[in-house]
Amino acid sequence: VSGLRLATQVTDAAVVGHLGTQYLGAAAVAQIWMLATSSFLILGFANAVQTLASQAVGAKKPEMSGAWLLIGLIVSLLVSVLVAGVWQFTGVACKLLLGE
Repeated sequence: VSGLRLATQVTDAAVVGHLGTQYLGAAAVAQIWMLATSSFLILGFANAVQTLASQAVGAKKPEMSGAWLLIGLIVSLLVSVLVAGVWQFTGVACKLLLGE
């Protein structure tokens, strides 16, 4: 999956690069913004849940594994809603910061 994601990003950059350097820079900033606000958060929560659930199973408490999964899903849902809100106002924030 990550190889396909990388191939898509390279293709996007190649296509946008033909439009000009300003568009290519904007696409790069957008990609960084999306990675910073979504992938790192979601991967962080997934790793945390995996660690906590594994410890619960190792401690012979499989019911806690399910509890950690439920807590992880709820927290991930709340963070996803927060990220969606941040993405909604990204254009406004860029206009205010960059003056364009």
